[in-house]
Amino acid sequence: MVPPAVLVVVIGAVFAALTRYPLTHVVLDGIGAAAIGLSLQMGLVAGRRAIEKGVWPTILMLLAFIAVGLLHLSLPLVVVVLGAVGVALAYRDLTRA
Repeated sequence: MVPPAVLVVVIGAVFAALTRYPLTHVVLDGIGAAAIGLSLQMGLVAGRRAIEKGVWPTILMLLAFIAVGLLHLSLPLVVVVLGAVGVALAYRDLTRA
């Protein structure tokens, strides 16, 4: 626990020292844009996989998008609820086979 905690404190101190420079903000804007692009790519890959797996995974993915993205519901709540629904559906499918 100590090494990661020390690393976080050091990174925070370096960031605090560099915030007065405009280049720091440009770099952070670029990192933010890259993070958005990676998140979008991961969402597209997950969407493709959900469609390949069937109707229920696609519906659950769309419900999660609507709940978090449009209705601004709590992500942990959505994950718990839809995760439980997904596990129940998978269990149902396994017991049928």
